[in-house]
Amino acid sequence: STKIVHRNLKPDNILLQKETPRISDFGLSRVVSDNKTNRIGGILDYMSPEILLKGEYSELGDLWAASVMFYQMLVGWLPWSDSDTNRLMAMIVLEQAPPLPSEFSAQTRNFVAKCLDKDPSKRYQSASQMKDAIRACTTSAVEVMKPSGQLIEYDPAWGWIAGEFVYIPPGQFITGSENGDGNERPVHRVIISRSFEMGKYQITQKRWQAVMGNTPSYFKGDDLPVEQVSWLDVQEFVNKLNTKSSKYFYSLPTEAQWEYACRATTTGDYAGNLDEMAWYASNSDNKTHPVGQKLPNTWGLYDMHGNVWEWCEDWFGNYSSGSLMDPNGASSGEYRVFRGGSWFSPANLCRSAFRSIYNPGYCLINLGFRLVRFLR
Repeated sequence: STKIVHRNLKPDNILLQKETPRISDFGLSRVVSDNKTNRIGGILDYMSPEILLKGEYSELGDLWAASVMFYQMLVGWLPWSDSDTNRLMAMIVLEQAPPLPSEFSAQTRNFVAKCLDKDPSKRYQSASQMKDAIRACTTSAVEVMKPSGQLIEYDPAWGWIAGEFVYIPPGQFITGSENGDGNERPVHRVIISRSFEMGKYQITQKRWQAVMGNTPSYFKGDDLPVEQVSWLDVQEFVNKLNTKSSKYFYSLPTEAQWEYACRATTTGDYAGNLDEMAWYASNSDNKTHPVGQKLPNTWGLYDMHGNVWEWCEDWFGNYSSGSLMDPNGASSGEYRVFRGGSWFSPANLCRSAFRSIYNPGYCLINLGFRLVRFLR
């Protein structure tokens, strides 16, 4: 039968008319009787593997583009993304689409996985099949992801000590820097598949005192960030907090979680104007400052740059190439990672991508931490 293959489906070509979607821009469309046309055209982000490999368009190519848009509408980002055209083509052809976050039902996750299967024969073979499958998914409760930066309630059992937390949505980002230190390369994509909550502020001396019963910091003040605490000291703090909380599990962030939250969708060296967001060597007067005095990042996190460095959960390890999902560092090592820069740091060391390491049993007067937490 004769069919029209659009060949350039993308969000810009779908218009709403009285809440009804209409497809526009048929400039690349073709009427084909054998379900194939061999002239490549359209936007790479929405091209199927078989188009990139063989240059063959069919109805399945349009269904693939619709599936990519469906994925994009659900989570807010493309399943494959890279500024380099050749790398992007390789990702679409070779890499499986990142699974939807666990906030979505298994039925919805399975539907999307089938839509984006590399093997065309395993996908839905017609628009009517896809429509029926979508209707089956939408008969269940609608899934709504929280907006990033939403302030989360206290843990009633022990929450005043843990402090305020901010919701961090699942997503993906490019970690590292081509122009930074060697341990910031290779630049690669990281997928954060699960939402989490991160402390709005660095842990203060008042909160540390309430849990640990001591004040190790060099600079004294209830609202100053705690410092002179080793990674091992922080683990003891976290363990005590977890024994008191029945609702949440607390921990240090992984290095990937930390950079993802610090960037808050930004891609530059900093999450904003450094002087407005950070206490660092140029403006700190050689001391720490009460948390939360500078501007937060887009997601509402304060002092992600400067004031004190922040311990991460990971052992230090060299980066690997290729996309990674929820990395948690080396399996063992000698040094733990810390991030963010401090009151003593020049601007270059406060970059979102900058990595530093230290013996987990040692302390510094410019090294503290903040927490992440998950529902138990």
